[in-house]
Amino acid sequence: MIASALASEKQIVGWSEKARIFPGGFVLSAKLDTGADNSSLNVSALTLFHREGEEWARFTVIDDNGTQHRLEKRLVRRGQDKASFRYSS
Repeated sequence: MIASALASEKQIVGWSEKARIFPGGFVLSAKLDTGADNSSLNVSALTLFHREGEEWARFTVIDDNGTQHRLEKRLVRRGQDKASFRYSS
């Protein structure tokens, strides 16, 4: 289904939904906030490091099957006690 068709259809959703993470295609439970511009994940083993002059983060998430996934993402901004990451290629 194309994005414009999705935007015109109303959906009933709960406060907790499934989110698919790429790359990897694994599924996590995610809290839904329809008024937010960004989403957040609960992570563990967070380590910040530098790569080619940019700040990156390495961290672990656990999917709905209990499998741990180690991810590396580029830091795009840091707020008060929060960090935002963009998917790396």
